[in-house]
Amino acid sequence: MTIEEQVREALQRAGNERRVDVPALQASTKAVLEKPRGLASRWDRWAPVVLAATAAATVIGAVVLVPGIGGNDSDGGVSVSPDGGVDDTFTCPVHPE
Repeated sequence: MTIEEQVREALQRAGNERRVDVPALQASTKAVLEKPRGLASRWDRWAPVVLAATAAATVIGAVVLVPGIGGNDSDGGVSVSPDGGVDDTFTCPVHPE
């Protein structure tokens, strides 16, 4: 007798020895499936939407409120003289280190 046959016979014996109350199993499964959905299941459904909206609002707020992130540098760009030419008096501010 091969190993496969021995395993098959052992599984067959174990299956025959085990008794399952099918109606009780069906009733308990049906009760779980028909249970009213509570707050936790609603949160599970809406959590990704709420978290994504919060993340988007945080990023937008940071771009608008934090100077330098949104590209709104007031000292950047080309400096032009009042007559439309290149401003030759422009200097960069000195930052102490």
